[in-house]
Amino acid sequence: MDMKELAADAELEKKKQTRRLLLFSVVIIAVTGVIFVVMFLNTVKSLQYVYTNRAYQDAATIKSEAIELTVRDLMGEIAQLNDLRLRDEEGVIRSLAPSVRAVLKEETGKDLRGLRDLFTGNESLELLTCVAVEEQSGKILLDDGGFAGESGIWTEDLEEAFLVCEHVREGGVDVIYGITSSALESEMEEVVTDRLVFLNKSVGTMYWIDRITKLDDGRERRVRVVDPETPARAGMSLDSKGIGNGPWNFASDGLTEAAEGELVSHTDDAVWNEANGESVTARTHTCAMYYAPYEWAVCAAFRLDLVGVDSIRSQEESRKETIRLGVGMALGFAAVLAIAILLILTGNSQYYKLRQKKLRDQVEKDALTGANTRGYGVQLLTEAFRRFENGSEISPALMVLDVDKFKSINDTYGHDGGDEALKRIVKSATKVMRGKDCVIRWGGDEFIAVFYKMEHARAEAVANRLRRAICDTPVKYGEQEFRVTVSIGVTWFKFGDSDYTEALKRADEALYVSKEEGRNRVCVAGGEL
Repeated sequence: MDMKELAADAELEKKKQTRRLLLFSVVIIAVTGVIFVVMFLNTVKSLQYVYTNRAYQDAATIKSEAIELTVRDLMGEIAQLNDLRLRDEEGVIRSLAPSVRAVLKEETGKDLRGLRDLFTGNESLELLTCVAVEEQSGKILLDDGGFAGESGIWTEDLEEAFLVCEHVREGGVDVIYGITSSALESEMEEVVTDRLVFLNKSVGTMYWIDRITKLDDGRERRVRVVDPETPARAGMSLDSKGIGNGPWNFASDGLTEAAEGELVSHTDDAVWNEANGESVTARTHTCAMYYAPYEWAVCAAFRLDLVGVDSIRSQEESRKETIRLGVGMALGFAAVLAIAILLILTGNSQYYKLRQKKLRDQVEKDALTGANTRGYGVQLLTEAFRRFENGSEISPALMVLDVDKFKSINDTYGHDGGDEALKRIVKSATKVMRGKDCVIRWGGDEFIAVFYKMEHARAEAVANRLRRAICDTPVKYGEQEFRVTVSIGVTWFKFGDSDYTEALKRADEALYVSKEEGRNRVCVAGGEL
C-alpha cells in the first residue's frame, strides 16, 4: 500500500471518528436535556402541589369564615329589625289610644263597626290585632285574631298572646289591641326571605331557616320556615322520613344545647341537587345559629369540592406553561433551568397572592354596594377603639345612617330599585370621605360612616354635608328617578367605654331621635366624650 492510500485511509478513519464523537455528543446532550427536563417538571409539579393545596386550604378556610360571618350578620339583622319593628309598633299602639276612645264614644250600638273600620281599613295597622269585650259579661264583641275560639268569652291568659298591647275602656266596652308574636314573625319571614334569595345566588352555597321547638318530653320538633332554594318546603316537617340526605339533616345538630349566641358548625357528606336535575354527594361544611324569640335556626352550607375548582384549573394552565419552559431549558441547560425555576416560583407565588387578594375582597367588600362588610367593619372599629384606648389616636367620628322609609321605596320601585338606592348612598358617601375614611354596610339599609382623626366640632357639619350629598343626588332606576333621604346619629368613643359597641348604642339612640324629629336630620349623641 503506497503513501496515498495510507493518507486516504487515515482521512477516512478521522471522519469516522468525528462522526462518532458528534453522535456521542448529540446523545449526551439529548440525554442530559431529558434528565434536566424530567427533574425540572418533577420539581415544579411538587411546588405546584404545595402552592395549590395551600391555596385550596386557605380558600376553604376563608369561605367557611365568610358564611359564618354572613350567618352572624343575618342574626344581627333579624334581632335589630325585630327590635326596631317592635319599637315602631309600640309607638303606633300608644298613639292610637285617643282614636280608639273616640270611635267607642261615637258607636251607637254594640256592633263596633267603626272599630272594625279603624283596624281593617288602615293599611299601616295591618300588623295589629284587636279584641273588644263587654265588661259586665265578659262576652267578646270583636275578635279579629280568633283568640277566644268557640267559647267567645275573654280570659286573662289570652292577653299573653300580645307582645305589646294597650287597654282602652269606654262605654262599658274593654278594648285590647296590640301586636302578636305570630304577626311580627310573619313579617320578618318576608324580609328575611328576600335576603336569603340574594345570598343563595352563589353556586354551591345554601342558606335557609328552620324552626326548632323543644317539646315537653325532651324531643325536638323541626319545621322548615324559609327555603329560597325550594319554596315548597316551607312548613314541611323535618322529623319525617323521605326528606333526603341534604345538608339540613345535620346543620343544626346540637344547636339548642349550645350557649346563647354560639355558632355550631359541621362537616359531613350531603346530597346536592345540580342544575340539570341530577343529585351529587359532596363533602359539605355547615354552620347555624339559634334565635330564641322565634325558635329559628339560621343555617348555611357550602360544597367543599367547588372551592378547589379554580385551583385545579390554574394548576392545569401552569402545567402547560411548565412544559414550554422545560423545552426552552433543554436548549439552554443550566442557565435556562435557573431562570425557569425562578419564573415558576415567582408565577406560583404571584398567583397565590392574587388568589388571596381576590378571596379577601370577597370577604371584606359587600357584593351589592361595594361598602365594607359588617364582619370587616367589626375589625376596623375594634382596631380604631384599641388605638383610642391606648392614646395613640383620637376617636374617629362614628355616624350611623339609616334610610328613611326604605320599605316604601321597596314597595314603590321593587327590591331592585331599593338595591339601586343603597348603591347610590354608598357612592354619595364616598365622595364626602377622605382617603382613610370608610363606609360599612352594617345590615339591611343601615350603614356606619367612619371619619378618622376628625375634630368633634366639625363632625355635625360633615354629617349634614353627607346627608345633603345623599339627598341631593337622585337615584336612577330604569326610566324612573327618585330621591332618598337618611337620618344620621353621630357620636365618638368615650373614655369608660368597654368596646366600640357602646359608642354604636349612643349613635343608635341619636339616630332614633333624628327619626322622631321628622327624618332627614342629624342628631349628635349628648354627654361628655
